Amino acid sequence: MMACHRLSRTPRYAGDLDTQRNPLWYTAHRAFHLSLIDACGSAWLKSFSMTLFDAIERYRAIARKPGLARPTHQDEHRAIADAAVGRNADLAVSLLLQHYDLTAKLVREKLRRTADAFPEE
Repeated sequence: MMACHRLSRTPRYAGDLDTQRNPLWYTAHRAFHLSLIDACGSAWLKSFSMTLFDAIERYRAIARKPGLARPTHQDEHRAIADAAVGRNADLAVSLLLQHYDLTAKLVREKLRRTADAFPEE
């Protein structure tokens, strides 16, 4: 899957520090997720999926803040792509849900740490 290859070759962060997100990575990440449903035949489903993808970008951005490691993101995308290319829909869906769940977990953890750093008076 070409979209997975492009994503794997695009640096997640711009510059030398892991603090500035690379807009090219976002574009490649979006293209990868679109490629997973591109053959569904429903323009409405693809449009709606990308609307949701864009809407939750703010939460993915939180999960990418320093202090929360996600060293497996390349492996996650590769496993999803391999299952999709291998036409193993059940595995692809399961891996995609795990991918989403981990992002949600990282967001919750980052928000918890932020709340702990600024306790109510």
